[in-house]
Amino acid sequence: MTSKADENSVGFSPNGLDQVGSGYRCSMKIFLIVVIIAIVVAVAAVLMKRRAHQKAAELRNQAQEHRDEAKASQIAATRQETQADAMAAKAKDDLMMAEQQRSAAAVKREVAADLNVRADNIDPDVSNTRT
Repeated sequence: MTSKADENSVGFSPNGLDQVGSGYRCSMKIFLIVVIIAIVVAVAAVLMKRRAHQKAAELRNQAQEHRDEAKASQIAATRQETQADAMAAKAKDDLMMAEQQRSAAAVKREVAADLNVRADNIDPDVSNTRT
């Protein structure tokens, strides 16, 4: 039989279990807790990374939509500018035609005035009153 001093110095508990074994169980619990925490952290990191990739993809899609909208707007602006240029060219042509008609009308007035003068010169009734 061993004395109480021997039992305490050797590391045996009074119920016959080894204290080193109980320390092993405690170490194992700590190890399992650390492993579980590591797994939780790893899962959280993976989820955060996945969310970041999803957010980046959403931003890329949104940017592409903006680019597409900008391109459509640019095409519409170019079309509108082309129409405005065509309208300006037509207006310029119309103005030139109006000026030509105005000049032609002035020439016709001069011809009419000349014809009136000739008619007055030829007409005996008018030519006698002028002299």
